[in-house]
Order: sequence, then C-alpha cells, then structure tokens
Amino acid sequence: TEFNGGCLNVANSKSTFGDFVFVSIGSREALFLPETAENATRTEDVAGADALLAAGDTIIAETYTALAAQSATVAAFTATQEAFTRRDLGTLIALIAADLRGGSDGGTRRFLRGLFDWNGQYVFNAIYLPDFLLSFTIVLTRMKANVAFSATSLTMLAELFAFIDTHLSNPTRIRLVSDIQANSHGTAFGGSGVGFAALPPQAGGPGVARPANITIERDGGQINATHSNETGDTFLGPDIKIDFAASNIEGLAFRRGVVGSTVGLILALGGAD
Repeated sequence: TEFNGGCLNVANSKSTFGDFVFVSIGSREALFLPETAENATRTEDVAGADALLAAGDTIIAETYTALAAQSATVAAFTATQEAFTRRDLGTLIALIAADLRGGSDGGTRRFLRGLFDWNGQYVFNAIYLPDFLLSFTIVLTRMKANVAFSATSLTMLAELFAFIDTHLSNPTRIRLVSDIQANSHGTAFGGSGVGFAALPPQAGGPGVARPANITIERDGGQINATHSNETGDTFLGPDIKIDFAASNIEGLAFRRGVVGSTVGLILALGGAD
C-alpha cells in the first residue's frame, strides 16, 4: 500500500490472501532542486571549513545581534524562538563547512530541504520568510568577516547562498503520485481476507477470490503490475488478461490492435469486397 506520493517497486513476489493486494492512493507535492550547473564553482577547502567551524559561535552571535537589530519580528522573539534560530544558524554553518570540506553542495541542499515538509510546504509560517532570507544575507557577511577564505571559496559560498535564496523565496514544486511497480507478482486468492474464507480448498477453506480487491487506485494513485491468480491467469496491467485454461488473450486494447492489423492485412490482400 502506498499513500500520498509513496513509491514501491517489487518483483517476483507473492501476496496470498489478505484484504487487498495493491493499493495506491493520493499524491503529494515535493520540492524540486535542479542539478548543479556544470560551470558551478566547487572547491575543497579543508582549512576554510575548519576555520568556519572554529568561528561558528562568534558568527552565530554576530548574526543574531544584527538580525534582531534589523528585524522587528526577530527583536520580539521569545527565548525559545531565539534558541531555535541560533540552532538553525549553527546547523547551516556546519553543513556549509561540510560542503567546503568535500567540494560539494550536498549540505546546502540538505539544509534547504529541511525548510520544507513532506508535502513541499514551508515548515515555518510564511510570514517569517523575509527574516529567513535576511538571516542568510547576514550570516554570509559574518562568515566572510571572520574567516579568511580563498577567492575560489568565496565564489563558491556566494553561489551556495544564492541557491538557498532562490529556491527558498521561489520554490519549484512537482507533483508525486503514489506509484506501485510490480512485476511477476503472485496474487492467488488475493483480496479474499484474512479469515477462514481466505483459505484455499486445499487448506479446507472455501477459496473465495475477490478480483476487485487486487488493484485499487484512488485520488491519482497508479499501479503498473503484472500478476497471476489462483487459476493461472496472467494480467498485464489493467486491461490485458492471458486466460490460462482457454489459452487466449483478452483485453480491449489487445482486440483493437488485432483488428487494426487484420483489417490492414485484408485490404492488402484485396479482400475489401
């Protein structure tokens, strides 16, 4: 079962009995962050990373003081709100330092994603967005004032903070639907429940199959599955059925394909009359 944009991939598995087999319901929004541009500046600066961490407490203190002086909202923060702000600044500094150490932007992306919830929405009240953006401007200034970064590292820092500013102030969201991909799945007596009625005749039960409970798609959820039931019939998606006993293939899309091919062949052979 997948809900709200979840994804499941399974192959050569089995779902015998149970109330349902495949259930895919709903969707969600997710923050989309583009790949780093090929010409982006990424440099390894271990010394700069170490110096940044060493100056972390000073940078946090200076940043919060300047932020409270420039924002009436922050100036009115409670002790708890101030503590959270200082904590987040410390997290940002640590992740930026990690990016400098490794010459990457993974920490920056991690920090940015942490400002959004599971549904691609801000984890904070949007009225605080200007204060978040202001804090990033100030913390970058305080970083440069307290650490002697190389010219290349300064360019990288500017790009990382611009990345945060761009995607926090104007986030791009994509819709993720619940998705189940199942290949060669066994669904004997699937959807028949979990009680006595679910048992097959070989186990002394009535062997009641409920095909309607095999695949359930709601509210945008999707299921792409190939599966076989207790009689050996194989199903390819929601439409095509290979009847094991009758040795034939059924399905609206399949019949249309066969008719289209047959008509073309008849016309080619001059059988239109």
